[in-house]
Amino acid sequence: MSSKLRIFTFLCLISPIQIFSLGAKVTWEDLDWEVISSEHFDVHYPKGYDTLGRTALLYAEEANIVLSKKLQHNLSQVIPIFIYPSHSHFQMTNIIFTTLDEGIGGFTERIKKRVVVPYMGTYDGFRHVLTHELVHAFQYDILLGTGFGGLLASQYAPNLPLWIIEGMAEYLSIGWDETADMTIREALVSDTLPSIEQMTTYQIRSGYMLYKGGQSVMRYIAETYDEHKIGELLKDLRDQRNIEDAIKTNFGVSFKQFDKGWRLWVKRVHLKAIEKRVDQEEALLISEHFEDQSFLNMHPAISPDGKKVAYFSIRNFFPALVIRDAKEIKTKPDFSVNTEPDEPNEEVLVLSSDNHKFYQLHLLDNRLSFSPDSKKLFFCVRSGGKDHLYLFDIESRSVERSYTPAVDMIQYPKLSYDGKYAVFSASILGQTDVYMLDLQTSKVTQLTFNLFSEKDPSLSGDNKFILYSSNSNKEKDLESNQYHIFEQEIETKKTTQLTFAKGRQVTPSYYYRTHNNRILYASNQTGISNAYLLDKNDPKPMQITDIPGGVFEPQLDQKYKKMIFTLYRSQGYDIAIRNAPNSPDEVIEEPENMITFDRADYPIYPAGLSNYKVRNYDLRFSPDWFMFGFQYSSVLGFGGVIQIAMSDYLGNHTVNGYIDYLQNRDALNFNINYGYLKHRTNLYFGVYKASNFFSIFNLTDLSSINDFLYNPNFLLISINRFGAYATASYPFTPFLRLEGTVEIARIEQEFRSNVAENFRRTDVFKNIYSTNATLIYNNVLYSPIGPLRGFLFRASVEHATDTTGHDANYNRQSFDIRYYYLLGKRYIFAFRTFGGNVVGRDKNLFPYQIGGFNTIRSHPFLAYQGTTALITNFEFRFPLIEAIALGFPVPSIIRGFSGVLFVDIGTAFSNANSFKGFDDSTGRLRDIKASFGLGTRFVLFPGLILKIDWGTPWDLQTALPIGKWQGIFSIGYEF
Repeated sequence: MSSKLRIFTFLCLISPIQIFSLGAKVTWEDLDWEVISSEHFDVHYPKGYDTLGRTALLYAEEANIVLSKKLQHNLSQVIPIFIYPSHSHFQMTNIIFTTLDEGIGGFTERIKKRVVVPYMGTYDGFRHVLTHELVHAFQYDILLGTGFGGLLASQYAPNLPLWIIEGMAEYLSIGWDETADMTIREALVSDTLPSIEQMTTYQIRSGYMLYKGGQSVMRYIAETYDEHKIGELLKDLRDQRNIEDAIKTNFGVSFKQFDKGWRLWVKRVHLKAIEKRVDQEEALLISEHFEDQSFLNMHPAISPDGKKVAYFSIRNFFPALVIRDAKEIKTKPDFSVNTEPDEPNEEVLVLSSDNHKFYQLHLLDNRLSFSPDSKKLFFCVRSGGKDHLYLFDIESRSVERSYTPAVDMIQYPKLSYDGKYAVFSASILGQTDVYMLDLQTSKVTQLTFNLFSEKDPSLSGDNKFILYSSNSNKEKDLESNQYHIFEQEIETKKTTQLTFAKGRQVTPSYYYRTHNNRILYASNQTGISNAYLLDKNDPKPMQITDIPGGVFEPQLDQKYKKMIFTLYRSQGYDIAIRNAPNSPDEVIEEPENMITFDRADYPIYPAGLSNYKVRNYDLRFSPDWFMFGFQYSSVLGFGGVIQIAMSDYLGNHTVNGYIDYLQNRDALNFNINYGYLKHRTNLYFGVYKASNFFSIFNLTDLSSINDFLYNPNFLLISINRFGAYATASYPFTPFLRLEGTVEIARIEQEFRSNVAENFRRTDVFKNIYSTNATLIYNNVLYSPIGPLRGFLFRASVEHATDTTGHDANYNRQSFDIRYYYLLGKRYIFAFRTFGGNVVGRDKNLFPYQIGGFNTIRSHPFLAYQGTTALITNFEFRFPLIEAIALGFPVPSIIRGFSGVLFVDIGTAFSNANSFKGFDDSTGRLRDIKASFGLGTRFVLFPGLILKIDWGTPWDLQTALPIGKWQGIFSIGYEF
């Protein structure tokens, strides 16, 4: 598979629902940073990686010459660039707080225009990704400007269609390439090519089409109108904030005419692709991504006995290692299916991302290989911030042996035929070479040593030779995208180049175990990647597959009877199997008209790097975002709110501040905190003051919306709380962490006395000196519609010490357990149970209060209180309405409607001796409260859900008739 694919998140390929990555960030390794600066860029890189830093600066300045001309815009500020030496280092970045999955190969932060890119093993890929992200920096500079005005503009800038943003970045960074050609060609053949209107409204099969479809539209603009029109389109979108008007202004045609013109142009360019074989015409599919919603199937391996096929896939949003029976799969010599086989038995051997040991499966640059007895699998895994090589036992589903070479990154591992050795590519200090591992002694030997990129190594049957793919060339062009097959004799290090065709020759392996004359590999020498055979005695390679989408990673069983490979079809990747080619009649004639791709041309940066000095990273704070609002009313008087977030460029130091004021209460509330995130242990320090019935609406606390509807302080005459705190958080893994907090505070609460007895509270005037320890395990997969699957456990212990004789004294313990089971698509079973207990002299001053929309629905809000509380919620969540199409006032489609069935059970009490859950005489619930009902959900925007529930109290025997059920309205995230 082309290395170009790795710049995109594979989640955009697999998920019809946007999901948030699992786990929390862990700083596995401390990095000290240096900076090299030029006129337009400050390139930051870890100490010791000078080659990467200087290369990045050179690439950036050369890209600036090209992009300034094509977009007719000069950057208004110096762009900070951050280079990480591997993807595992990249995932530790604090520049953004969201976790980064293994498919994200770079990002550009919108406010400060920080460009963040990891080195992924090749310099041609490195330039592509860096330039792609610099296009985004230009886009933000054009759309937002700079300085304080840019900070405000970022909150109100138009949200451009993603196909424009990403398509422009792809086209201006690489022009037209193999992956774009493959994607559009295959979509045309499979009749899945979306219109521009469908891409604009995200009515697409795969998010990847937004990148490559957008790239195709940009090529259409450049070839039909002129390349400078691309930059003009972006500026008109900024000014007119409407894609239809911008297209009309630029191209003189309506949006529909422009759309029609592009689709007609695509057909003219790719029409001959229909002549090629499709799907079952070439081989038998053993995965069908669109039907089973795996969306991504790759890196296949067939067992030596030919009975099993293993490959990486997606299962319920998670990267997975699966294995299937292959012994019943047979094909005729003409590759048609002889009989329709039964559905192959599939086992999911490993599900990654929700556990520490298999945190990431290197989905884009891994390889699978079987042991000689077909009982074990060898592959690469990322865990604990490092890349590991695992020898995995299939029957016990456990890791038999683990190897952790001292390198920055591991790619493309492969086991030898006898299982004694393994070869792999690895990067150290920005240099990628081939290494060999002795599985018995764990000794690692470096086999190549140069700045060219080596990949896809494979050992011969006698372990005396290796094959690998490299872009090595006499011109010493490290960025060459021409990859050839090389063979090295391990003992003498003598290396021979075996292929010479244009394009990329990759994933080589010896066809026979007994001799080394015949080689199987994938090549795009015709412009389309397919499987090839090379006989060393015949200089002309033989093409053996002919699929329009492309064939990748061909592999054989050790009996040379079956060939398995990855193919691209219907906007996704699948695994296919067919008879191994043994006859000259099976060779495909090479086409007369080859598809060629011109390499993106970058000028030489005239200033060079000789005059630029390196300096240490200096700490400078700047705003990340800013929000403010003011109001005046005859009831509440004057009010206002200000929120600001600041950080240094690395994000290791953060300052967050929130202040609101309400005149009629003379109440000034604030919360200001500082975070130090450079090391594995994260430290936070803060001060706060709260003296109000409810907070003015703010973006950091969505519960304040519900405070207007269900005021938790409705019993208060006055409230005042202020103090300071310090928190330390230590992650053992991305899913398990321990947090400790020390707090010094003053709390003053005066309650109303003219209320029902069960609502009465004792006034509180206390100083609080407390310590808190919390253990958290959380592997829940979150999405805009709520949690999808996973488990959360939180246990907390708090102790408040009386140091002066007048301070609060209590001990509080609580636990929170949540479990989510994804039944399929959007059908989810959700369970939550919470328990808490407070003891000590002042326990009655700090009781638990339950009842209402967020605890036991259909019961009065906060009607039950006590020093002990227990709540359990059961919900079944399901899709209700896929979409509502509106024709007035503006044609639009509203999505995100779902339904829920719920049962709530809970209790709160202070005296265990008087507590009685059931009435013995009637069998009804007494001190235990319960309810059940149903509800609807609507996603206002990701994470903010409008919830309407209808329910009834339930004592196990009676409930209200449905006509008298109580409606409960709330806004917020699902538990």
